[in-house]
Amino acid sequence: MQIEKYTVFSRSTGITQTNQVNICDSADGGGREWLAAFLSMGLSRVTEKSFAFVRARNWQSFDTLDNLALALCSEAGELAEVVAWKGDVVASSEERLLRARLAQELADIVILLVRLVRVNGIEVAELVRSARLRLL
Repeated sequence: MQIEKYTVFSRSTGITQTNQVNICDSADGGGREWLAAFLSMGLSRVTEKSFAFVRARNWQSFDTLDNLALALCSEAGELAEVVAWKGDVVASSEERLLRARLAQELADIVILLVRLVRVNGIEVAELVRSARLRLL
């Protein structure tokens, strides 16, 4: 019996396999337009858009410490899967796809991390400031 990845999750969130956005499958083959738009937004805009996305779907009840932390771990696992067993040398034909997949997983991690921090009342700027002080 094959268990579908989104079966239980989609019942409560509305997310299904067919309504996901995968930048690797975009028209340009590497998601360059999507990635460029994401990177140009800046952290405050990413935060604003992610919270608007959640509000539009009425998913605020899922914004808990444990849900977001587990989702973040899951995305980190997906990032690891992208680079697993690749080594330092990647064929040039695979490099564009690899970079697109890396970008997608890193974007998911950034979005979840921002949500995790904000939902728990922590300011990103203060986190960065305190981390920089520890490094000095």
